[in-house]
Amino acid sequence: LGRLVVCGKNEYLRAKLARQNWNGVAMHVQGFTKRMSDYMGASDLIVTKAGPGTIAEATIRGLPCLLSAYLPGQEKGNVD
Repeated sequence: LGRLVVCGKNEYLRAKLARQNWNGVAMHVQGFTKRMSDYMGASDLIVTKAGPGTIAEATIRGLPCLLSAYLPGQEKGNVD
């Protein structure tokens, strides 16, 4: 059982999580990637903010989404 964290272009977060001690949990920390489709295909669940593109792609794949946040205004309707 492994976990993947994709931080996008947030290099500060990627570096911080990569240094973290995960106490034996297999954790892979990734920055920006063009392989999101591959990662979603290999996943059982996605934890993401309420961006419509990510929600749509996960829904098409039948991948359950756990929405962790949203941008006020443009993404709020995606969590209602």
